[in-house]
Amino acid sequence: VGRYSDAGADPAVAAITDPEGAAAVAGTDAEAAAAFSPGLHALYKALPPQPPATEAELAGGWAFSEAVYDHAARLPAAEVLSWAEPRLVLLRSFLSPGEVAHLVAAAQPALERSQVLAANETEEVNDVRTSFGAWPKLDPTLDAIYNRIHAAVGVPREFGEDMYVLNYKLGQRYDAHND
Repeated sequence: VGRYSDAGADPAVAAITDPEGAAAVAGTDAEAAAAFSPGLHALYKALPPQPPATEAELAGGWAFSEAVYDHAARLPAAEVLSWAEPRLVLLRSFLSPGEVAHLVAAAQPALERSQVLAANETEEVNDVRTSFGAWPKLDPTLDAIYNRIHAAVGVPREFGEDMYVLNYKLGQRYDAHND
């Protein structure tokens, strides 16, 4: 897994992932940028990559275990907010302000009204969910974020899902529901 802020990387990608350049990214929230810790971010970027799933694991040999469940809680800078199920772990500075701005920019053109799964198993727009959402297209920055997420949680990438970005404006909601 390449690190996109290394020397020789694409300058556009380096500007996004470089913590020093993050404040210059248009639309970056100043408060979030001020709270950003380059040192913590570097810890997460230096996590060893999660190995790809083996053929046996892909055939059903991988299992969600207690070790996997606690993987993120054991990271050096992890703050466990809840040990109950589900486990809730806060990873401050996991994304740089520039990465957040990139994620927003990647999703923004594709935002559409969020849908819900109807009783007949089809997706439909419904007033129980009033947000907008998008599946951003994979690019080198999002690929690096996906790899970092999987390294942090200890789950092979093959068992993950694509990222879905939600945009809730003041007053929008997703009413109580069962998945």
